[in-house]
Parts: sequence; structure tokens; C-alpha cells
Amino acid sequence: MEPFIIYAPFEIARMYEHEGEEFFYVMEGRLEFIYGDKTYTMETGDHVYFDSRIPHSRRSLGEKKAKLMVVIYFYKRNRQ
Repeated sequence: MEPFIIYAPFEIARMYEHEGEEFFYVMEGRLEFIYGDKTYTMETGDHVYFDSRIPHSRRSLGEKKAKLMVVIYFYKRNRQ
């Protein structure tokens, strides 16, 4: 697992798609979360847990950037 804090940009730069799972917790602000062909508006205190193999992205809504706690879980890979 890899936890970190980010400030979501105001623009969607790209859609992400990778192995594993993710958890977002909105610590401050409002967020637009795009997951596959659906879009959700998230507020402070909202959270989402999802399969990160599905294309996804996020952007801040409002005047201030949304502050998120993000936790990414990568499946075990063969290591040599």
C-alpha cells in the first residue's frame, strides 16, 4: 500500500488506468471523480474505494483545490 496526500488539479490532465485498487478520502473541498463512464461529485468527508484498472481521474471543483488522502494498493508482482 502506498498512502499520500495530494491537492487535486482544477483540470483533468489525463485518465489513469493501472493494476491495483485505490481509496480516496476528501479532506477538504469538493471533487469531481470520473470512473469509467460515470461522474460523481464528492464533498469533504466523502470517500471512495475502487478498482484502478477502470479508467479514472479527478479534478477540484470550486475556488480552492480539494485536498485528498489517497491510498494505492498494488497487487503483488513477481520479483527477482
